[in-house]
Amino acid sequence: MRIKNTKSYLLTEVWEDKNYARSSEKEARKTFFKNPALVKLLEYSRVPDKILDCGCGSGRILKMIWQTKSVFFGVDIARRQIDKAKKRLEDKKNVYLKLWDIEKL
Repeated sequence: MRIKNTKSYLLTEVWEDKNYARSSEKEARKTFFKNPALVKLLEYSRVPDKILDCGCGSGRILKMIWQTKSVFFGVDIARRQIDKAKKRLEDKKNVYLKLWDIEKL
């Protein structure tokens, strides 16, 4: 299977599926601090700067690392996930979300 076909399959059969990533935020928070990369991202977000989350999905991680002093950008290829992220982060004024294929950035 070529990569283009794989990406198309993932988009239509996985990422746009309404049941994709159904775990709760509470469950996600339990494992957050076990992931060194996410802990480092949290440290970066505390310093006033710009954070780009490529493949932001439903915005769960953006919400967990959100700070008022930084500006957050999230892009994802799946419209359903961006819509979820917009709903999840609607009260955050310094978060910008866009439907986009990161291979085109």
